[in-house]
Amino acid sequence: MFNFNTTAENLADPAMRSRIVLMTRAIIDAAAELRGDPDRAQRLLSEASGFALEDIRKSWKHHAFTAALPDDMLDVLVEQEIWLAQQENRQPRGREELARLIDTSVYEEAMALEPLRPRR
Repeated sequence: MFNFNTTAENLADPAMRSRIVLMTRAIIDAAAELRGDPDRAQRLLSEASGFALEDIRKSWKHHAFTAALPDDMLDVLVEQEIWLAQQENRQPRGREELARLIDTSVYEEAMALEPLRPRR
């Protein structure tokens, strides 16, 4: 699982927000392309990484490329916060405070856009 972070200031800036939404749409499109044409992606990855194509194909089942908002995102954030607070020698933030950090509006705006380029 990966997450993207920004600031309220960036989200309030129309130009920056637009760039963030377009980047999010591009990631959604790329994930769909990875799921739709894994052979092409695997070949490109092999060429770029130097890993054997067969090894990449064998490990592919361990990757989902969902580019979505998981239902358990807040639960995961709570778990990560406990670990992070220990590393930083502080008290972990509570579930309610962490919930306020999750803003799904950029993802929703990106999903409302047409794909940026047609699939190959």
